[in-house]
Amino acid sequence: MGLLALINFFGTVIFTLVVLRLLWRFFNTHPRYNNIPAHHKIISSLVHLGLYFLVIFIPIQGTYMTWVGGGDVFLLGIIKIPALVEMDFFLYDTALNVHYYSALLLTALFSVHILAALYHRFLIGDPYGVWGRMAFKNWKV
Repeated sequence: MGLLALINFFGTVIFTLVVLRLLWRFFNTHPRYNNIPAHHKIISSLVHLGLYFLVIFIPIQGTYMTWVGGGDVFLLGIIKIPALVEMDFFLYDTALNVHYYSALLLTALFSVHILAALYHRFLIGDPYGVWGRMAFKNWKV
């Protein structure tokens, strides 16, 4: 299995897990954040929205990028998905840049998310229960 096939496989798995997570969140309510300051709620909502958007957008855009670059896309490395766009090397460079900067933005938002969790746990002592909701049940630090 080549590197691109491996990336394609893991990309498909991650995309599937994200879609399942979004379905879970849609059908299951999450706790109210009544005691959290408004600016924390707003920033948290924006970061989560950005994360969800990017983890859906990046695989779709990566599929498009692969097609305009003349490559094949396989679902889980097994089923070939027919190309919905024609090969176009002029668009490929633009698609590659969009994919690259989207991945950088995803990495930045993920880092902000992790840093916010650590901030809540270690700097302010988790007065709002954020760490408790995010961490594994038996993971006490």
